[in-house]
Amino acid sequence: MFFKVNYDKLGEISKTVTTKTDEINDLYMDIVDICKKINDNWHSEDSSVYISNFVKFLAERIKEDEVLYSTGATLGVVAGRYSEQDAKWKEEVIKSDITKGSL
Repeated sequence: MFFKVNYDKLGEISKTVTTKTDEINDLYMDIVDICKKINDNWHSEDSSVYISNFVKFLAERIKEDEVLYSTGATLGVVAGRYSEQDAKWKEEVIKSDITKGSL
C-alpha cells in the first residue's frame, strides 16, 4: 500500500489546531469569569435558570474544544510517525543500494 503524506504540512496543521483550541479554551475561561459576574449582579429565579443553562452550554463547548485539541495532537503524532517511517525507508533503500554496489 502506498501513502503520500506531506508530514511537514500535517505537523503545521496539528500545531495550528492545538494552538487555536488553546486560544478558544482561554476565551471560554474568560466567559466563565463573565458568567460569575452575572451571578454576582443578578439574583432572581430567572438568573439561576439563565446561569444554569449557560453553564451547561459552556460545558458542552469546552468538551468539544477538548476533542478538537485531541484531534490536533493526534495529527501531530501521525505526522511524526510518517516522518520516522520515511526516514527508515530511505535508510533501508540507501543500505540496499550500497550492498548491491550502486548508489
